[in-house]
Amino acid sequence: MAKCRLNSVTPTLPKRNRYNRPFPFPPSEQAFHIQTAS
Repeated sequence: MAKCRLNSVTPTLPKRNRYNRPFPFPPSEQAFHIQTAS
């Protein structure tokens, strides 16, 4: 299950590096993505 979640998070990683602060999704989801990535 962890691998599946990682796969869905990978596309957001490059965006995170590009914009750093501005996120295309709400803060709650942004925190969720950051937690799953790390």
